[in-house]
Amino acid sequence: MKFSKSIRWKNKKMKNSWREGVLKYRVLLVIFLSWGMIMLSCSRRKENRPLHVSNLVQTVQVTRRSFNRTLTAYGYIRSLKKTDIVAYTRGRITNIWVRDGEKVEKGQRLLSLKGYYSIRASEELGSSYKKEGSKDIMKIAPVSGYVTHLTKSIGSTVEEGEVLVSIVDLKNLLAEVTVFGDEADSIKPGQSAVIIADKERLSGKVSFISIEIDRETGARKVGIEILQKKTPKLLPGDFVKAKIVVEKHLSSLAIPEEALLNDGGQKVVMVKVGQTYEKRPIVIGLHSQGYVEVLSGLSDGEEVVTTGAYELLHRGIKKKIKVED
Repeated sequence: MKFSKSIRWKNKKMKNSWREGVLKYRVLLVIFLSWGMIMLSCSRRKENRPLHVSNLVQTVQVTRRSFNRTLTAYGYIRSLKKTDIVAYTRGRITNIWVRDGEKVEKGQRLLSLKGYYSIRASEELGSSYKKEGSKDIMKIAPVSGYVTHLTKSIGSTVEEGEVLVSIVDLKNLLAEVTVFGDEADSIKPGQSAVIIADKERLSGKVSFISIEIDRETGARKVGIEILQKKTPKLLPGDFVKAKIVVEKHLSSLAIPEEALLNDGGQKVVMVKVGQTYEKRPIVIGLHSQGYVEVLSGLSDGEEVVTTGAYELLHRGIKKKIKVED
């Protein structure tokens, strides 16, 4: 009897303990579920809360700018007006009074020769011929300009037909550059250009385009007249770079390059419309100094996103952002 009562008492105690355990787990489960519901509700409220746009998005207005498309070519300087002093018999230089690059005036002495000489000063518009005997002959400048191609020194011998010295007019310079292939088709006389040599930049204008095409390279010569009131430091033979303006658009719609986005191969921008933003496809043209020409898709005065444009497009922030008043 005592053994049977002991077993019943133990079973009762185990049942009570199990009930207490279940009750505790139920209480814990209710607490956990309640906490989860509270956190989920807070999360949703936080997600739906509008974010301030000032720290995430910056916009600029569509403006108007001028755009140029330039073509770069390389070549050399030559003078439109040049005078050569040529020796037509052998001889020897006895004196030199000028230096290469020096400015000379008409009638100024250049050098002297000894021997039997025939000296001719040839110019583009004509020539003069003068014959001398076997004595020292002083040569003077037939025109005003700058001395070039003075390669001889006192005592040097000269051969028949050799150019002793040249005089060029630096107020009438031409940059003769080379262009290749289809590039030449976009060049026309009268187009503006910039000539660059070392630190010097000179304005110019296309004066001619050669009709002759090199069969091997497809190259054509383009002449650019230098438009400069003051005498430049360039000399004929100097190597230069030219930037020719082959296309010019005045007062075109423009946006900063950082506002431009690529959406699956299509150019788009994010535009501020009222209290939100929208994706807008656009057609672009030329690029210049950090700006992009807009041919269609935008109007004057509209605002496009620069900072934060990528996030608005690709991360869905536009659903959560409220535009500040």
